[in-house]
Amino acid sequence: MSVVCGTDFSENAAEAVRVASALAARYREPLVLVHALDEHALLKRDDPAGVSLVHSAQELLHHQAEAVRQRGVGVQEEVLTGTPDETILLCADRVGARLVVVSALGYRSAAAGWRLGSVPERVAQATRIPVLVVRGAAAFEAWGRDERPLRILVAANFSANSDAAIRWVADLCSCGPCTVIVMHLYSPAVEWARLGIHYPTDVARAQAAVEEALTRELAARLGELPGQGPIEFRIRPQVGDVVDHIVQCAREAEVDLVVTGMHQRRGVRRVWHGSVSQSVMQYACAAVTCVPVAPEPERGACVIPGMQRVLVPTDLSELGDRAVPYAYALAGDGGVIHLLHVVEPYTVPNPLYAHYTPGRAPTPVEREKQIEDLARRLRGLVPERASERGVETIVHVLAGDEDVAQRICSTAERLGVDAICLSSHGRSGVSKLLAGSVAQAVMERSHRPLLVIRPPRAD
Repeated sequence: MSVVCGTDFSENAAEAVRVASALAARYREPLVLVHALDEHALLKRDDPAGVSLVHSAQELLHHQAEAVRQRGVGVQEEVLTGTPDETILLCADRVGARLVVVSALGYRSAAAGWRLGSVPERVAQATRIPVLVVRGAAAFEAWGRDERPLRILVAANFSANSDAAIRWVADLCSCGPCTVIVMHLYSPAVEWARLGIHYPTDVARAQAAVEEALTRELAARLGELPGQGPIEFRIRPQVGDVVDHIVQCAREAEVDLVVTGMHQRRGVRRVWHGSVSQSVMQYACAAVTCVPVAPEPERGACVIPGMQRVLVPTDLSELGDRAVPYAYALAGDGGVIHLLHVVEPYTVPNPLYAHYTPGRAPTPVEREKQIEDLARRLRGLVPERASERGVETIVHVLAGDEDVAQRICSTAERLGVDAICLSSHGRSGVSKLLAGSVAQAVMERSHRPLLVIRPPRAD
């Protein structure tokens, strides 16, 4: 593998070459310098064969390569004919490049600026290889000399594009010291509904709850980055354009590099939907890496997920409690079990639950006593060997201000559990029509793994 860098011998391209050489040294890979000769320019010259132009380009490229070799980096020189973006991509495919490096302003004058169809943008849209668009080399060179860590801002969500960007950042962290800042934008209304926060009177507290849950979920998504200390998370409600938030956050954090995933849309879809990565490349004050989605891994390369945190809802009936021991088996040693009981609204008593009876709503004192009693009953379900296996049990008694299934789903999201384990009452016919199926509703609404314990077979 290698690092490919396109150059047109301009000052901006020289900055890109310096960054590419620093990365090649860190990766311990050779650097391939590519210069593209315009076919039309060759035809317009008096020399029909373009020999003098080719020779001049080879000399300039050799001079640039020698400066890189003095830093101890192996260099391959390529003077090719064709359009710059196509030439760079063909060379990258041929040599098996792991990264393509180009200047933010190259093959165009600075006045032309960034327009749709510029070389860096076309390269990023067409390649399946990460593309680094350079704005200044000083930070990368200092990083290459171990003088300071590279400050990286990665725009993350829960998509395959984001996962590809995170994997690229992890690979870069394994090559040298980096400070990683993870930025995520969320919709307050969507997250409040997902976490079961209804009509919050304290918006700041509601946002803090959302940010805590998202930070935990993003941290699990990132895993441990090689050689890194704590990762800084910047979770923000999305108000306005996504690109504005990313650019502003990059400026506030004074980062050296912004990393984004990209969709690589084509044709009408590209014009209609636009491109966040393209706009970030245009407006960010730092270098930008656009990471395309990698091909699906082979089946043998799949990762076995852990099931350490399990949510067990129970209505405290004999059937509902049957799921509890299965949850402890699923979590394994050192796991965390969340035992949940949802207190249904008193205005609509449910005759299918034996311990609820119609009548007046309880007073606050009676309600507190009932919650304590329900929590005690939940703790009584903990298997005797749970403490021996190092399993932690946390009980939750929550008011049913929404239907039970939705409360289970929102609690699972808020706690960030790995799986849900619950019993099915096995209702059918009229009983199912009247009461519905909580297990079925949870299965339809939740994206988390669900283990359903069936009722025992009747004799």
